[in-house]
This record gives sequence, structure tokens and C-alpha cells, in this order.
Amino acid sequence: SLKTDLRDGARLCRLVEFVGGAKQLTSALRLPATNRTTKLRNTELALKAMEAKGVAFGGGGHGGYGARDAHGLADLLVQGHCEATLGVLWSLFSQCAVPALAPPELVHKETARARRLALGLGFGDVLAEEDAELDERADAWERGGGGEGAEEAASLLGWVRAVCACYNLRVCNLSTSLRTGRVLCALVHAH
Repeated sequence: SLKTDLRDGARLCRLVEFVGGAKQLTSALRLPATNRTTKLRNTELALKAMEAKGVAFGGGGHGGYGARDAHGLADLLVQGHCEATLGVLWSLFSQCAVPALAPPELVHKETARARRLALGLGFGDVLAEEDAELDERADAWERGGGGEGAEEAASLLGWVRAVCACYNLRVCNLSTSLRTGRVLCALVHAH
């Protein structure tokens, strides 16, 4: 579980190496991490490597969970704080993995292609309804200061909506729409 698997810093270091491209973190780990001091050191090692790669943590600089520095955030992760753990993982993936796997210009190009296809298939009404909702969310993000990864999430949502419109599927967001499996099937079928 997230609450326990990342507490010693070892898996987080391996993840930062794999996703973030950091070098030689696992060789610097102290294992087995049986005490709190060792777990903190390992976790701080991963967080500092993320910061060196330019990964910015959400609100407040270090996760917005009351942590004022990398040590404070590491302390939360070692304690098993789920929100802080998810925040660190989202920061890593949204700022390292997503841009590498789906460059923004490619996502926009694919979205435009899928929109043209949906319009050609006669599903313009699905796109129009979703465009209105997406405009409302974009306005809300701008008023609220956006947030970390908001632009990437909006871009990805736009692509999913355009592809699913070709199958006459409405997508309201990335969490509830993926629960039934129909959206995922449409995405896999389209590619």
C-alpha cells in the first residue's frame, strides 16, 4: 500500500531513478532501513534528487501539508501520510513522466486529429457539450491559480474527450469516467 511501501525511501529512490532519470540513488541508499533516521535519510535523498531535476512540489513549496522543507516532507512520507505521498508521486509523474511520454505538442496534435474525426462521424454535439464544461473548468483553474499539473491534466482530459467523442462517449473527468472501463476500451481501440 502507498501508506507503507514508500516509507523507507528505497522504492521512492528507485522510482525517481526510473521516472526522473536521476543517477546512482540506489547505491547511496542505506539498507535495510530499519530505524526512523535511516528512513528519513533515504526519503530526503529521493526528494532532493527530485528537486535537482526541477520537480516542484504542490502548494507551499513542499506539498502544502505543513512541511516547510524537504526534511519536513520526508518526515510526512516516513509517517505514511497518504496525501503527501500522493502529492509527491503526482509531482514526479506530472513533471517528469507525462512530458516525456506525451509531449504537449503531440497531445495537442492528436486532440485536433480526434476532434476532426469525431466531427466527421457526426458527434459534434458531444464535443460542444464537453467544450462548454472544459471552458468553465479552465476559467475556474485560472481564478484559483491553476495548481500543479493543471495544464497537463486539462490537456490530457481534452485528448481523452476528443477520442471518446468518436465513440459517442461523454467524459466528465478522468476518475469517474474510467471506472466502468468503456472509456479505457475506447482509448485502447482508437490506438
